[in-house]
Amino acid sequence: GLRCESDYVQRAGEVRVSGGVAGWNHASYGIVALGDFRICGGVLNVQAGPASGESGKSLGIYQPSISSHFDITGGRIGLRAAEDSTMSTVAHLSGFVDITGGEFVAGNETENTVCGYAVADGYKVQKQDLDEEGNTALYPYTVVKEPRQEEDQEPRQEEEQEPVKDAEDAKAPVSMDMPKEEAPKEKEPKQEPLPAVNSRLKDIKSKAVYKVVAAKKNGDKNLLEVMYVAPTKENKKATSHSIPEAVVLENGMQATVVSIGKNALQNNTYVKKIVIGKNVTIIGTGAFQNCKKLKNISLGKKLSRIGKNAFKGIYKKATVKVPKKQFSKYKKLLKKAGLPKKAIIKK
Repeated sequence: GLRCESDYVQRAGEVRVSGGVAGWNHASYGIVALGDFRICGGVLNVQAGPASGESGKSLGIYQPSISSHFDITGGRIGLRAAEDSTMSTVAHLSGFVDITGGEFVAGNETENTVCGYAVADGYKVQKQDLDEEGNTALYPYTVVKEPRQEEDQEPRQEEEQEPVKDAEDAKAPVSMDMPKEEAPKEKEPKQEPLPAVNSRLKDIKSKAVYKVVAAKKNGDKNLLEVMYVAPTKENKKATSHSIPEAVVLENGMQATVVSIGKNALQNNTYVKKIVIGKNVTIIGTGAFQNCKKLKNISLGKKLSRIGKNAFKGIYKKATVKVPKKQFSKYKKLLKKAGLPKKAIIKK
């Protein structure tokens, strides 16, 4: 495959990349992008090789950095993974995704996604099975800008005045009674569409980035579940971070916070205190790894899984407060997650 140590930018030309066959329980990557990844033209075709074993992965493009950008404004993009692998994904992106154009091999017109990720607000995905020549389209999913929806207003029509028939009609008295105006009809409130799964939104209060992991409607209610991804530049240097039980997103919708993403605060040298809400069930791999100043941690009541090395490399004598009823269970989870031996776990 192709490994990009710095930013990748493609404006024209055609690039073809193929990943090799991965060993047992290893991964085959088409492209590994360590910096920003931008395409505004040309053709990019990527094919990841097969991977065997229970943890074997076949990834078309892998972008591990949470601060990186994946931007596509044009061009033709074909990301493919080997379907016979245990884990087959055309794209695994950890940073910020902004898709405002381009033609794609993989997409979903209903969910407004391409390569498994939501397109930018104000844009949509259109599927066209045939190309201009009537042949099967190689890149059937196109990202286009949504037309602006103008307010429903009926055009005003000037009332036609009947012509005066003769002089006698002209002398007739004119009624001064004003016609009664009809009461304006109340407009039904517009229901905001649910954000697409995998789309990223900021929390209004903390400005932290959250990823939508579940979105559905239950009658008039919106049921959203999100994952804490990372702090933004505005609060990256904060010494205390709270992952609450629920947040209000920038689109005005409330969402339940159910997990903390992989490498969420990894290598953060400022954070000293973390408070995790009661609805969080999963803490991702390496979430707080190498946060050397992290001394105080408070865990919620519903944790069921803590990823590998989530607390490795934090302050050696850190204090972790856990619920009384889950003390034994959490102690085992924390030990497996790399909590330092001298750290204190208290109820």
